[in-house]
Amino acid sequence: MGWVPASFYPGVMALYETTKDEKYLDACVAWGEKNNWDTAPRMAYADDYACGQTYIETYFHKKDPKMIEKIKAVGDTIVARNELGRKDWWWCDALFMGAPVLIRLYK
Repeated sequence: MGWVPASFYPGVMALYETTKDEKYLDACVAWGEKNNWDTAPRMAYADDYACGQTYIETYFHKKDPKMIEKIKAVGDTIVARNELGRKDWWWCDALFMGAPVLIRLYK
């Protein structure tokens, strides 16, 4: 978990999407399992749930609900809080870290 691997694994998933080489999808599954498909605890800090982008992409292929159970709860909480973006995402890379998760949850 953490922002560094959360930034790295979407690229691994893109490799899978491009090559269809199962080793890339397997790496994403292994990372998610290592994290117990969980996020870090700070709800208003996009770095802590950026891992959800990879979890959701992995779910699209594997269809295992446990992969998105926790990130879905995070998304539901964020939407229910109804905070202004400038309060939760007050640094520029939050748009890279947070928005893709919420967009994928919608899908």
